[in-house]
Amino acid sequence: NTVLINLTNDCSSETVSYTIDYDGCQPPTINVVGLANEAVVNSASANLTATITNSNGAANIQVLLNGQVQSINFDDATNTLTSALVLNEGINVIVITVNGCETITQSLNVTYEVPCQPISYSLMQPNNPTQTVVESAYAVSLSIQEIANPQQVTVTLNGTSVPFSLDVASHILSIDSLTLVDGANSIVVTATNDCSTETITYNVQYNGCQPPVI
Repeated sequence: NTVLINLTNDCSSETVSYTIDYDGCQPPTINVVGLANEAVVNSASANLTATITNSNGAANIQVLLNGQVQSINFDDATNTLTSALVLNEGINVIVITVNGCETITQSLNVTYEVPCQPISYSLMQPNNPTQTVVESAYAVSLSIQEIANPQQVTVTLNGTSVPFSLDVASHILSIDSLTLVDGANSIVVTATNDCSTETITYNVQYNGCQPPVI
């Protein structure tokens, strides 16, 4: 393109010429909707939607999730990109790349936090928290859900911490080799996670003295 400017006064005339090269490039644009950068979500399923212009078709668009290529749908009539993503727990990096006459990239960081479920439990042995026994040796087992590690559990016998075992795979909590004192005994199991606390109390009466039977 050539632009000429003619300048004239009473004693002179000048012409200024500009030559402008226009390559016709309209760079792509990316506008993500419905999913914000640094968003925190509680579902692994995320629907990515973006309006993309000047892409010249789906073949020039790529979506990566944590470095892996994702399948996409692109509507040329509405310039709308959609992609169904499955997030990993923690931080996920989404990168949209459009190769038009220029290459444009937009990145999003989305954190998936697994929603907390409240603790639930069921008694196994004994299946009733109130008991009367005539032996000092005692054991307890119960099934407890939504606990990830033993550090989330405490067990006491008459106010003193006692050892226990937790099988995370089967959710079975076992308290073995308890030694009861004569009379009333209190066994307290406390379990805590990020959104709940449960306290299970066993009241066990140990009658150590048994009268003779003839």
